[in-house]
Formats: sequence, structure tokens, C-alpha cells
Amino acid sequence: MMGKCNSLSPASTEPVNNQTCEKSVADHHKSIDLDIEQALAENRHDISPEFFCNSLAGSSPHLNLKSTGSTIILCHTSDDVILSIFPLLCYTLLVSLGGLVYGYDIGTVGGIVDIPAFVRKFGDHSTANGDKVFKPITKGCLVSIACLGGFVSGFVSNQTIPLIGMRFTLSLAMLVYMLGIILALIAPTYHVVIVSRFLNGLAVGISTVACPMYISEITPVKYRGVLTCFNQLFTTIGIVIGSVTMYFSATRFNSDNNAQFLYPLCQGGFLSLLAAASIWLVPESPQWLARKENNVEKVKKALSRLNYLNINDEKVIDNTVKLYDIQAVNRSNIEMNGKRARSIIRGEPKYLFRTIIGILIYGFQQFTGINFFFFYGLTIFKGIQVKSPYQIPVMLGVINLFFSSLSVYTISKFPRRHLLLFGSISLSSLMVCFTIAGAILKNKFDVTVPLILISCAFIAVFSITWGPIASVVISEMYPSTIKVKAMSICGSCAWIFNFMISLIIPTLTKYIGLGVGGGFAFATVCGGVFVYFFVPETRNTTTTVLDFHYQEKGRLYRRLCR
Repeated sequence: MMGKCNSLSPASTEPVNNQTCEKSVADHHKSIDLDIEQALAENRHDISPEFFCNSLAGSSPHLNLKSTGSTIILCHTSDDVILSIFPLLCYTLLVSLGGLVYGYDIGTVGGIVDIPAFVRKFGDHSTANGDKVFKPITKGCLVSIACLGGFVSGFVSNQTIPLIGMRFTLSLAMLVYMLGIILALIAPTYHVVIVSRFLNGLAVGISTVACPMYISEITPVKYRGVLTCFNQLFTTIGIVIGSVTMYFSATRFNSDNNAQFLYPLCQGGFLSLLAAASIWLVPESPQWLARKENNVEKVKKALSRLNYLNINDEKVIDNTVKLYDIQAVNRSNIEMNGKRARSIIRGEPKYLFRTIIGILIYGFQQFTGINFFFFYGLTIFKGIQVKSPYQIPVMLGVINLFFSSLSVYTISKFPRRHLLLFGSISLSSLMVCFTIAGAILKNKFDVTVPLILISCAFIAVFSITWGPIASVVISEMYPSTIKVKAMSICGSCAWIFNFMISLIIPTLTKYIGLGVGGGFAFATVCGGVFVYFFVPETRNTTTTVLDFHYQEKGRLYRRLCR
């Protein structure tokens, strides 16, 4: 821990009780603020990073501070001490149900827009024999409109998370997903389905930002990477459930029975309600409580629940002191730099540069071509005359689940950068093989086996590299002052990339077939080059250490990426 409670009163030889300690937590930071406010009011010339460091360190001896440029850096914090990993694991699993809903959405959307009953009811074009079908652009819109909802979710979460907290935001998002399901159930035309898909995208977009952020804030640095991966793991479980559900509906119900697409929708609504109720059981992030509310008791209560400790346990009190110390450093930076301290564009150290890195990480993740398989896998394998195309998404989902489970181990053992570089090389090679095999063996029975094997290998590699690692790295890159804003911007941009890919794939596939994989291969190679030169190693690295190195070494990768 950063220090003991009685370090706040070093002159006293008597033990400090819990009430005195709680008062000291607030009083010694109030003293810091008064010193700073007085200096600002007097327009003194000694208002500098050094002045703030002296004020903070003088009132809290366990702070280790360094001033660099125009920013105070909390140079070292020891790992949080926890009694048991079990409560943290339980709460992580509950938060990860938001990822389960997202995965279920991925696993069902591609199948629903192709399932006969749905096409019969909502198709916007008739063939020569009178059968209803979707135009390629309409199909692309039904799938991709959710990505526009995800784009909007970045701006929504940027406003709601700081205001009402992560728990309330996530629970509300799951209820919005349920509203989208209800609209789809009563939709008379595909236009209403498009609106419902937008709401679904808004909900899952919030969850993709808030779930990893929530998990990273309630877990200590030592377990942060592993536990954050559970969100991705639950996403893959959701994909499997969705794929199995679509296979069941396609084989169980006739094409003239609307239950063929209504059943998967109803099950998605049930999962969203389950997630909303479960997430509400998780304590609010202590970091958010320390930032938002000047209520030490609430912070202590949240920490005690997360660590399965008594609310007056010494470790809980010490962690409370630590959180308020970090907030004191952040307030001092804000006092010293004004709005610049929270500005993505002008903030230091290198906030804009770091945000651009996060945007491009998500961008290259999308351009690996993963959604080429998950969103349109059914369409692809129908096009090459696979007899039971609904079995393919199930197979891909199971492989995704197995290797995503394995990623929990690999992420804890290997550097993030090494996994991303391995993924870039492997995924680009596999996509080239997929494209060549599809071109040479086009429309031949022999093409099915190699294409299926390559697809399985692609999903396996993605599931232990770019799939989970992108979200983990981005959740570890930003300090609390800009974390919500930066991650929301990155998430919104990811959804724009997703929208572009999802919208154009049906049209591109119609004209160039599997040749579209060549473009994804090239983009993945570019992603590997980007990772090599610009992405920092965040494994077992606190954001305060990243801040220090960004401040000291303008080009962070020279110091951290080796």
C-alpha cells in the first residue's frame, strides 16, 4: 500500500482510530486545497509543478511525486493489497455480462438477416419467381446501422459515466437494448427494424466502452489485464450462444413461421434484462466515487465489498487514502493547467498522441477482417454451396470461445506488443491464403474444406491476439482525468470503422467475391508496422508510470516498446 493511515498524523504516538482516520483523509486534502487556493489568490510566482509537489508531499508523506514540465507525476505506487481474488472475480463476471449481450448480438445479426422467415416478411425486392430477398445495400444497412448506434454511444457514455457512474450507465444501456428488441418484435416493416438495430448498437456500444473501463477500475494492476479479458471471453460465449440459437431456429421452425426469427430476438431481450439486474449488484467504482463524491464512507464501502473486507479494515482505509491522494494530484494538475489538464487536444503528457494511438489500435482491429466472418460468414458459405451453412458460425464460435479462454493465460504471460505483432503476421498470412484458395477453387466442392480450416485458424489467432489485446491496451493507456473521454472517442471511432466494413462487404462480395480478403490482409500488415513503432507495452505498467515516460521521453516507444 502507499502508506498507513497513521502516517497522516506522524507526530502522534497514539494509534489512530477509524473515525479519526476518515476525518484525516478529508482534512489533509482540504489543507492541500487551501494552500493552493491561497497561492493562486495572491498571484504568487512560485506556483509551479514544484510548488504543488511540495504541498502534496508535505501533507501526505507516503506520496512519491515528481514534477516534469507542466505536470505532476505520481511516480510510484505499490500494488494494491487484496485478501482474496474471489470477490473481484465474481464482480468481474457480473460486469462481463454486458459483453455477453454484445457477443449474442454479433452471433445472431448475420443469421437473422438471412433466415428465410425474416427475409419473407421484410424483404424489399422480389425475384422473378416472386420470392422476397434483400438488396445488398439493404442487408448491409440492417447489419451496419448498429455501428452508427455504437458511434453515438461514445458521446453518450462520455456524458453519462462521469455524471451517473459506470454501474448505472451499464444497467441503463441493457434496458435500451431491451427497448430495441421490443421494437423489432412489433416491427411492421424493415424500416422499424433499422431503428431497433440502432438502439441495439447504442446499447452494446456503451457496454464495449464501459465494461473494460469498469473492470480495470475495480481491479488492482496485478490482475487488471487478466480480469479485463473476461469481458472479451464473455463476448465470445455470447457469439456461441447466438450461433447455436440461430442454428436451432433455422432447423426447428419452418420458413413460414415467424418464430424462426422471433425466438432469437426474445432470448436476446432476456439476456439484456439479466445483465441489467446483475450489473446493478456490483459496487460502483471507488475511483469514480472519489472523483465524483466527497464521501469517504461510500468509497470505503465500495472497497470493502470489492476486497471482501470489513469496512474499517486497515487495508480498506489505506486504499481510501491512496485514492484521495491520487485525486489530490489530479486536482493540482487541473489547478495548475486549468482546462488543459482534461483536454484531449492540449493535455499533457501527450494526451492527443495517446488518443490517436487508441483510435488506430481499434481501427486496425476492425480491418483485420474479423467481421467478414462473424457478420457475413453465413452469406459467404452459402455462396460456396455449403449444404448446412448454419453449422459454420457455430463452429467458428466454439473455436473463438476456446481460444479466447486460452487468451486469459497468454495475456498474463506474454507482453501485449508481442501478441499484437504475432497476430498481425499470422492474420495477414491466413487472409491471403483464404483469398487465394477462394479464387483458385471458386465454386468447387473442394474449396469448402480449406476455406473452413483457414477460417477456423483465423478466428483462433484473432481470439488470442487482436481480439482481447486491443481493448486491454486501450483500457490501460489513459490516466483517470481523461480515461472516460479518451476511451469514448476510441470506441466511437471503432464503430465508424465497423460501420464502413459492415456496409460495403455485401456489395464488394457481390462483385469481387472473396478477393475482398486481400484488402484486409494489407491493412493487417500496416497494423503490425504501427504496433512496432507506436504502441507502448502496458503489461504490469501503471498509468502514472506511462504518464512519466510520456512526459520525459516525447517518443514513448523508444523507452517502453523494447
